[in-house]
Amino acid sequence: MAHHHRAALHRWRHGEWSGGPERGEDRAHRGDCGLAAHQEPFVIPVPSETAPVVRRPFYRHLYFQVLIAIALGALIGHFWPEFGERLKPLGDGFIKLVKMVIAPVIFLTIVTGIAGMRDLGSVGRVAAKAFAYFLVFSTLALIVGLIIANIVRPGHGLNIDPATLNAG
Repeated sequence: MAHHHRAALHRWRHGEWSGGPERGEDRAHRGDCGLAAHQEPFVIPVPSETAPVVRRPFYRHLYFQVLIAIALGALIGHFWPEFGERLKPLGDGFIKLVKMVIAPVIFLTIVTGIAGMRDLGSVGRVAAKAFAYFLVFSTLALIVGLIIANIVRPGHGLNIDPATLNAG
């Protein structure tokens, strides 16, 4: 019996198993006792290991599309600045949508990660490591920002009256 199950598992892993009875076996040996004689069990097809890999053209990759959009935005801003100004509400809306989606995505990622852990002790260790990582890199970012601001001194030498600046 164990050999039979190993053979069936081998056939299933290599995409050779059709889901039907093999070599005269009956449903009782396969564990499908609840099905009528004419019904087949629900089988999820497994792709063969030798299936050809279909490569997408380079222009279908997201990174390429993002680079093209950045280049188009720079060109529009340089050659047609008035048209670029009219597109500003679209950009602002996109940024607001991204900000709106970030918090639920982070929350669900954390919940999914915790739910997938078997040992609760490992959850605490991962949380401690994540908190330490956050503290260390936030502190480093703050230090680098302060050093750059004191060396570069952005805005130094510009005589701008703050009352004349646009608040929007």
